[in-house]
Amino acid sequence: MSTHQYGARRGVGNIMDVLDRHGVKATFFVCGTTAERYPETVKRMLDSGHDIAGFTYKYEKVWTLSSEEEAEMIEKSISAIHNITNRRPVGWRCPDFQLSKNTLPLLAEHGFMWDSSLLNDDLPYTLHMGKHKVTEVPPSMSTYDKHYLYLPNPRGLPSDIMEIWNDEFDVLYQESLTEPKLMTLCCHPFLVGRPAQLEKLEMFIMKALKTPGVWFATCSEIASWWREQDDI
Repeated sequence: MSTHQYGARRGVGNIMDVLDRHGVKATFFVCGTTAERYPETVKRMLDSGHDIAGFTYKYEKVWTLSSEEEAEMIEKSISAIHNITNRRPVGWRCPDFQLSKNTLPLLAEHGFMWDSSLLNDDLPYTLHMGKHKVTEVPPSMSTYDKHYLYLPNPRGLPSDIMEIWNDEFDVLYQESLTEPKLMTLCCHPFLVGRPAQLEKLEMFIMKALKTPGVWFATCSEIASWWREQDDI
């Protein structure tokens, strides 16, 4: 059986335990099939106040789909999450951060407020799609756990990812004294949800919470804040 099943069966719950202990809300990117197979896990995300975003229906390679196929996939993903939570997702991310030429226009047409698939900036920005606009909340490979911990051939120790997170945080915090800065952690439950990695995540959260002026925010909160600034 796939090691990735650990994420939905156990890892997500472990991560939510840590987040709940510290009152931190996060964005969970959920495939439609994951929502269908693990509805109680997705309901717990909602009940704990977390943000639930779309992540394709069954981890499709978006860039290989026709426009019609991609539209159908987006609609199935929306429907699967809505059926479990009674809410539709307003945010989206493509697997491996790879879009098609149709992705952003389709997200706009389907009423998505934000996307987090483009690795091309440090801060959010607005994409105008005809009458619609989509806020991009850029992810970062610098703090991407899969790059350092990928199984079955780990590229680093749990302490390595902690050091990377700390270094990134310290630099960005100093820079934030003069202008806003964004740090996004991309944590896969089948990786960071395991005990040793989870301990490092909790240690990092505790450090950040003790640092004055740090705002823990979901992607939806960041997108809403950016839109407010953009409209001023």
